[in-house]
Amino acid sequence: MAKRYTLQFFLLAALLVVLALSSACSTDSNDEAPVAEEGYFTSRQASGSYTKATLESLAQMMSVALTAKYDVDAYRVEYYTPAKGGGLTLCSGALLVPRTTDSLAGVVAWQHGTIFAESETGREAIPMAAMASLGYVVAGNFYVGFGASTGSVQPYHVPQYAASDCLSLLKACKRYSSEASLALRNELRIVGYSQGAYNAVAIQKTWEQDGVTLFKLKDVFAGDGALMLSALAGAAFANDSFSSSSFLPPFIQGYNHYYGLGLSYSSIYQPGYVSSIDSYYNGTKNATQIQALLPAKLSELFTATLIDDVKNKRGTLYNKLKENNLDNFTPQAKLHIFHSPADEVVPDTIGKQAYSYYSSLGGNVEFTSSTGNKAHADSYFDFLSFVLGKVK
Repeated sequence: MAKRYTLQFFLLAALLVVLALSSACSTDSNDEAPVAEEGYFTSRQASGSYTKATLESLAQMMSVALTAKYDVDAYRVEYYTPAKGGGLTLCSGALLVPRTTDSLAGVVAWQHGTIFAESETGREAIPMAAMASLGYVVAGNFYVGFGASTGSVQPYHVPQYAASDCLSLLKACKRYSSEASLALRNELRIVGYSQGAYNAVAIQKTWEQDGVTLFKLKDVFAGDGALMLSALAGAAFANDSFSSSSFLPPFIQGYNHYYGLGLSYSSIYQPGYVSSIDSYYNGTKNATQIQALLPAKLSELFTATLIDDVKNKRGTLYNKLKENNLDNFTPQAKLHIFHSPADEVVPDTIGKQAYSYYSSLGGNVEFTSSTGNKAHADSYFDFLSFVLGKVK
């Protein structure tokens, strides 16, 4: 999950839009022939470009150290991924490519933090471009429910769909890299913060357990993520107030849809929200706007039965969350867990619990506690500095 971003971040996001619009006309647009199958870009539209100097200046605004090696071209892409119940879903994402003929360091799969508004897609494009400027092809999916798949239910913290969506994008990315004759090392790194951190480790778990050989997985970076969902549920419902309660209903909506739990809203929500809650998540409102529509107390949003079930570690929803804890695997590629001790949304005890669990199995894992001691939203920039420092 990701909380509200700072004004600094929104200013950067606004600047991103200006840059993209101003450069789109001067950047070539190369569409792929539409192919209704997995493993292709059905569309690849130029969306902007960034010079080394621009990226270094933007990184400085974020208090992130960056010595860019290359200018970067950005594209908005579409591709197909397996859908619930069979068939395919058309999805959207971003592709950032260093402008060079040099040999490239590999591919980075970028998993963004939680978004609820369609207007937020691509808001992490500047950090992605910073990564690309170091010599990586960076591919980031917008998640089902946004872009070309607007109207679909977001598979919020549903690990199998997080993995399949990313894998579909990476298949198309590898095909594109070959057709574009990019000198690309066959290595993959996965980066994710908050919801993206959960997705990143879910992808690693699937990748290693299924023996995926598309790329050689080298590193996974997971920042301030709820890797153990049952622990997150316990922390969120420990008190009657939770400042980020807007991040809880998507679990119910997503789990009902993708797992067929059959949970009636009347058993979950107080009467005033049974018929209206889904309309808050129609892609027009961000987390701050949704939070303003919700009551201050969890007991005014959720039924006593649900709250009691979570507190007592029982019930259909809690059991499914526990089932989706990212355990039962031993990380083989290096898993870098990063967490701020001041995170008020996802407590760092969850990151430490995951680290202890993987370590006990002999997993290839390290835990880094942020020295910035920042809240969830602001810790993002410390995480970005950490990742760029590791891969430069």
